[in-house]
Amino acid sequence: MGLAVGSLSVAAWREGGMPKWLAGLGLVSAALLASMLLPSLNVAVKVPVAIVVTVLTVWMAAAGVWTLRKPS
Repeated sequence: MGLAVGSLSVAAWREGGMPKWLAGLGLVSAALLASMLLPSLNVAVKVPVAIVVTVLTVWMAAAGVWTLRKPS
């Protein structure tokens, strides 16, 4: 999921497909999702799941609202 959100956000940032703040929030969300993989690689980083899920949910809701409200 982190790869999907990250690649979408990078493409949107580069091509202007969505506002920069929304693409940036997607990048933050992707980084947090990727950080959840680190403990399985024996890297001592603990990111609370609640923070990751909250940021992802806020990004998804903002992207949905932006999509519905953007001019055609």
